[in-house]
Order: sequence, then structure tokens, then C-alpha cells
Amino acid sequence: MEALIDDDICILDHEKAHRRDTVTPVSIYSDESVASHFALVTAYEDIKKRLKDSEKENSFLKKRIRFLEEKLLGARKDEETSSVGREQVNKAYHAYREVCIDRDNLKSKLDKI
Repeated sequence: MEALIDDDICILDHEKAHRRDTVTPVSIYSDESVASHFALVTAYEDIKKRLKDSEKENSFLKKRIRFLEEKLLGARKDEETSSVGREQVNKAYHAYREVCIDRDNLKSKLDKI
């Protein structure tokens, strides 16, 4: 990919383009072709800048997605842990309630005796 970019830059570089055509004098180039060349070079540089900015934004978005996925996985683990904790609390409460009912029954039997 880097070689392709270097080739493009070489093609668009005004001075190197003139050196390749040593047979053709510089005076043959009209102002219009020079202006077109510089417009093309400017557009190329703008496209390269936009590509670099897009790559940076893409990298940032990928990092953001990874962060959000990790956060979501952490939330799911916490939810699973809390649901397991709720189940244990419910079991402990029911066991306590049964023990209290048994205690009250035994207390009433003791009072009858």
C-alpha cells in the first residue's frame, strides 16, 4: 500500500513530472495545465488528509466499541452475580421463616403441656 502511495505522489509531484520529460521544454506547459496539475495535487492531498482523519475516527470508534462491549459483559456478570445472590437471600429467608414457624409451633405445644 505504501508503494502505491509513493507512486501516486511521484506522479503528482510537479518537479518530478518535469524531470521525466527532459525532451519537452517547460514552456510547452500552459498555465492551464499547470493550474490543473496543482488542483489535482491539492485534491490528492485533501483526500489523503480525509483518509487519515477517517482512519483515526475509525480507530477511536473501534476502541469505543471494545470499551462498551467490556462494560456490557461486566454488567451481565454483575447481573448474574446479583441474581445468584438474590437466590441465596431468598433461600435463607425461606429457611428462616420455616424455622420461625417451627419455633412458634413448638412454643404453642410447650404452652399446652
